[in-house]
Amino acid sequence: MKNLLIIRHAKSNWDNPALSDFDRPLNHRGKNDAPMMAERLIEKGFKPDLIITSPANRALSTAHYFADALQYPKDLIEYEASLYEASVHDWFNLVNKLPESASNVIIFGHNPAITYFTKSLCNCRIDNIPTCGMALCKITEGKWADVKDYTAELSWFNYPKLI
Repeated sequence: MKNLLIIRHAKSNWDNPALSDFDRPLNHRGKNDAPMMAERLIEKGFKPDLIITSPANRALSTAHYFADALQYPKDLIEYEASLYEASVHDWFNLVNKLPESASNVIIFGHNPAITYFTKSLCNCRIDNIPTCGMALCKITEGKWADVKDYTAELSWFNYPKLI
């Protein structure tokens, strides 16, 4: 069995209009939500074999909070440029290339693709993955290369305001 944990970056800061979208940092709420959600993940017992993130500042910062909490070495986090402004097709291409040695993978990305991909992968009814939201998709049969529409089931969905 394979487990794909899809996480949207935490809330970003819009205070500096001179910054590009790519360079926006996390805001105060994002800096609080990321470690809180990482703790929720620890409570679930999830241990990643691989963490991949969009290189955008807000996604990378969120990934670092999770790596710290999960005791995952930051230097092993993989950066995937295609996750920034990704399409659902880009997400499937990335997942299809994951190493078979990794059974538990976390990928940090952006909306709207992250929500559309999760809906397509799990055939589930999620209208929106909020900032720092997490969706665990279980792939019970086959290899990463075989993942396509409707080949996973949504195991759980969590986000900061869900208490």
